[in-house]
Amino acid sequence: MSRRLVPLILLIVVFGLIIGCAALFPQATPTSPPSPPLLGEGSVTPGPSPTLRGRVSPLPSPTLLPTAMPTPTLAVAPCSRPDDICLTPEDVRLHPPAPDGPGVLEVFSGDQVTFEIKAHNIGAIGSASLPVAVYLGEMPIARGQFAPADLSGQSEALLTWVWDTTGISGPQTLSVTLDPDHTLQRGDPDRSNDTAQVQVQVRPADERPIPEQGAHWAQTETACCIFYYVTGTAAERDLAQLTELADASFAEVEARLHEDLRERLVVTFVGRVLGHGGYAGGELVLSYLDRDYAGGGREEVFLHEGTHVIDRAFAPTRLTLLAEGLAVYVAGGHFRAEPLPQRAAALLALGRMIPLRQLADNFYQSQHEIGYLEGGAFVHYLISTYGLEPFKAFYGAFKNDDPRPQSEQLNAALQQFFGAGLEEMEQRWLAWLQALGPQPHQEIDLRDTIAFYDTVRRYQQLMDPTAYFLDAWLPDFSQARQRNIIADALRHPTTPEHIALETMLIAADAHFDAQEYSQGERLLQSINMVLDTVQKVGDRPRFDDPLAAHYLAIVRQVLAAGYEPQRITLTGTTAEVQAIRTWPALVQLNLELRAGQWVLGH
Repeated sequence: MSRRLVPLILLIVVFGLIIGCAALFPQATPTSPPSPPLLGEGSVTPGPSPTLRGRVSPLPSPTLLPTAMPTPTLAVAPCSRPDDICLTPEDVRLHPPAPDGPGVLEVFSGDQVTFEIKAHNIGAIGSASLPVAVYLGEMPIARGQFAPADLSGQSEALLTWVWDTTGISGPQTLSVTLDPDHTLQRGDPDRSNDTAQVQVQVRPADERPIPEQGAHWAQTETACCIFYYVTGTAAERDLAQLTELADASFAEVEARLHEDLRERLVVTFVGRVLGHGGYAGGELVLSYLDRDYAGGGREEVFLHEGTHVIDRAFAPTRLTLLAEGLAVYVAGGHFRAEPLPQRAAALLALGRMIPLRQLADNFYQSQHEIGYLEGGAFVHYLISTYGLEPFKAFYGAFKNDDPRPQSEQLNAALQQFFGAGLEEMEQRWLAWLQALGPQPHQEIDLRDTIAFYDTVRRYQQLMDPTAYFLDAWLPDFSQARQRNIIADALRHPTTPEHIALETMLIAADAHFDAQEYSQGERLLQSINMVLDTVQKVGDRPRFDDPLAAHYLAIVRQVLAAGYEPQRITLTGTTAEVQAIRTWPALVQLNLELRAGQWVLGH
């Protein structure tokens, strides 16, 4: 039985950050990431199109209604030399994101705008402390400086909520300037490329997305948590189920770890996808929306993040591999409930295992699903072999001021507590996994799970970059609440193309959850064919594949009727659509394909 809340669309999985989970922010890939393989490392065998339940004849390509999608206004101007810092318009990102998608710089009057700025060749100056300033015409808006490079090696300047657009409307010209006072002594021989001008459209306040209009922050409290949410959202609609599940999940973590939750956790629900569904820091921020394309189960979210909070009682300092591994172990899986030893045995059989030493030192840079699965399975092995209390003593023995790489710290602790170093313990663990025997079902499921999440991240990189977990700005929502900032909690791209691809991802995840692998693979193939047409962030995708074209046609028809699609179930020549007209009430619409066009039923 599915562990999701039914009939709600609860497709959210949190990757841990900051406390036991690090936040990474590399620049989005400038060219289209490669399509992930769906069947091992080979090409995908096309499935029937577009019917996903049962067998029917292939449908003709639908007649698509004409539409206009804004084209990017940013041009790439490469730097002339590697020893010279420079800036291009494409290096400037605005938050909240535009509903028309990446490459379109637009906000709404009244928005508190954040600037995320990257620069080329910043290493040429010998320091990350590069000053930067933003001007509206001749008027300075804000000043700041670039932060030191994070684990990804990227450096950026983040000027948070510095431009108050209240009372402003129409096109605005902004200038972003590196080293505005010309204080650099080296690394900037050509000052002509230190400034980038960007054109920003400030739309009237009454045109802002409907869910934001009249919305405000609200809160409720339970035994485990203080919950914050925005009124008029799916989180407010489903609050009773969410709070009940959170209380039960945190109690389960307490029981599994033999520890008590010492203080209530602050949980903030946001109505947009961030990374794999949220992040944990001083508080837990969770994506909760009906069209959540990131996949996963709600119960696993609370169990995973509850572990990151409760384990502080016996481990103030934790190694990343072990911290994420313990959270996956306690949750009984990462994105969903799964048998960790058998799943890891399948990973071993597929030849996809990452050596533990490498994983310990590069956890968040490693393939996401593999890293979390390995961590969870390794912790499962240690606890099942040596017991929970000895593991907790080992887990809590690390020191914050230890300068050694995490792999060396892990090696020494394993030797101290269990009598075997990292490589020897890894060999024991792998032998234990091999003894479990073949896991053909898990191999199929694991291949498709990896392909699904690789596709999710590829979509984010190209179509929803502010959600991509290695490049996302993660707002401090405690400050957002104090300033009554709503847009950063809700706004995300909502073009027909975005909605079509997101509903396809949701449909693929549902097929994989039901073990309908060929149908899910066909959807992933179609999605990646669309993404193949996007060469860089901001490009307009083409829906040449018939299955994708049907989804896009359905989305356009539903939008034309005044609804926003959230979920689409396509069966032969009929489609069921979960949609919203009056937020946040879900209704079901039925469509039929007639003479090549999708038509709303009565």
